Amino acid sequence: MTVAEDRLILMDLLEHFTQKEFVYTNQWRVGDLVIWDNTATLYRAQYFDLSERLEFRRATTSDALQTATV
Repeated sequence: MTVAEDRLILMDLLEHFTQKEFVYTNQWRVGDLVIWDNTATLYRAQYFDLSERLEFRRATTSDALQTATV
């Protein structure tokens, strides 16, 4: 596959994923908590009032699945 073909596929995917029906936009209020899965979410920050306090925290879990060899 060529770079041009790769880019066309990526553009098609982005166009699909960013349809209004698939987009969540949070209107932030005091006490809001938003959680997402980085492995399955396309996300981006938007403009926000820099005079407002925002706090971001990251939590990471380990893979608890273990496979047994028989």
